[in-house]
Amino acid sequence: MIEKIKNVTKSHALKISIYIIIELLIVLFVFQAGVFIGFEKASFYNKVGENYFHEISGGPGGIAGIPRGDFESAHGAVGKIIDVKLPLVTIEDQSGIEKTIQIKHDPDQRYGR
Repeated sequence: MIEKIKNVTKSHALKISIYIIIELLIVLFVFQAGVFIGFEKASFYNKVGENYFHEISGGPGGIAGIPRGDFESAHGAVGKIIDVKLPLVTIEDQSGIEKTIQIKHDPDQRYGR
């Protein structure tokens, strides 16, 4: 009996079988590691996607702690027209600040010329 076990352990077929099993285990381990890493990346980007518009709009605290109200009408004036004396128009915005806008017609300034 012991002689048969020694012959089996010395056989070339057993060595090849063991190498194949070890290689399969390594491939399965690498595959499982890839699945785990992919799942973690997908979870992270899912969380980023869910909060994207909340972060862009600034939420209640604003962007990076800067209150939103300071930038709501930074590139223009929105509000009630108080006075029109062309080419000047005076507007009172939502916070009660009066803004004077100069209206200028220059055909060469259209479309970035």
